[in-house]
Amino acid sequence: KPEVVDVDTYVMERIVNRVSATDESSVAIVDLGAASLSLSVIKNGNLQYHREQAFGGHDLIHQLQLHIACGGTLPLLQDQLCCSGHAVEARIYAEDPSHDFLPQTGILHRYKEPQDSHIRIDSGVTQGDEISIYYDPMISKVISHAPTRQQAIHRLYKAVEGYVILGCRTNIDYIQSILKHRAFNDAHLTTHFVEDYASDLKPNIGEMTHIMECLLAMCLFAVNSKSYHSNADLSTHLDTIGVRSQFRVNHTGTSPIVLANHSTAYISLHDESALITLNGTTIPISQWHMQGDSFRAVINGLNYNGCFYQSASHRYIFCNGLTMNVSIPQTEYINSDSDNDYTAPMNGTVVKVNVSPGQPVSKDETLVILEAMKMEHTIKAKSNGTVTQVVCTEGQMVTGGQNLLDIEALPLDEAKP
Repeated sequence: KPEVVDVDTYVMERIVNRVSATDESSVAIVDLGAASLSLSVIKNGNLQYHREQAFGGHDLIHQLQLHIACGGTLPLLQDQLCCSGHAVEARIYAEDPSHDFLPQTGILHRYKEPQDSHIRIDSGVTQGDEISIYYDPMISKVISHAPTRQQAIHRLYKAVEGYVILGCRTNIDYIQSILKHRAFNDAHLTTHFVEDYASDLKPNIGEMTHIMECLLAMCLFAVNSKSYHSNADLSTHLDTIGVRSQFRVNHTGTSPIVLANHSTAYISLHDESALITLNGTTIPISQWHMQGDSFRAVINGLNYNGCFYQSASHRYIFCNGLTMNVSIPQTEYINSDSDNDYTAPMNGTVVKVNVSPGQPVSKDETLVILEAMKMEHTIKAKSNGTVTQVVCTEGQMVTGGQNLLDIEALPLDEAKP
């Protein structure tokens, strides 16, 4: 059994550095003052061992590290180790790659993992769990194994594509961009890969958001039809979901679908397709099929698969690795000025409020500091102005989108330095 010792910080640091450098054993130290150090050693040994186990065939933690830590000897020599094939690992995080990987929070209204005998998935969440501000936002690790690297990459891509995560933004689409990138497939890799190919990897959120809004409108159109509620089997195509009864075949009439405050989509049916107009742009949707909360469709020759969920206050849609949610429209629209929008970017705790009502502020001045996911998020003034209201206090828990304060911006001529 390992010996429990009580040593000072200096000695513990030397032990940790020694273990980290040699990776010959693990160490557990009882003294609470060194908990973070001892945990770091164990964590570093645990980061990639599932991937290495996949192609190496040995359990590094149980068969090797813990065995040695308990006084055993190395069960294998270097020349007895061999590798089989290739393994690639990806980590699914609740984060927003389009906004500097800002951690996300929310309820996992729908959570489904891919099913593949050549894939290993390690996760600590199930459907209905909450991704909160208190823990790391990692949802799961997924590891693929195959005879060749290209096969392992392809297998991992298909596995990531098989996730269904509805309730918070994830990095699935970003991982897919990496796995498809030519430089990654050609193994032209450095520690600067993300920075070197940032423009290639950045998701085209604008185009995909428009498509997802149109798909959301189509889901609402189907869900609100009488056939959706009366037909228990619901294996639907456009001409069997009951919505055609509102139109004559080839009729160009439209049906308005309110998505959110000040946002309305217009749907018209034409033979086996639908035309959806939103924000002045029209896209065709064909081969529409919806069963339960899952759907599939073809837009401009591309396949889109996803699911839809509606809570008391929000509508959610997951499609091709992306999640989007919109607030259910209220009876009265709220007049919101984006330049005076000082809301929490995510769920978190207010740790510092630097301003008070009546106080003049300058552009880029720090107003409020939030803490979430072990990170600080700074809310800064978007223009010169005067604080008219502060509706948050230090130590207060706030939710994403919650108003924190109001500022009356100075007129442009007065705002100039």
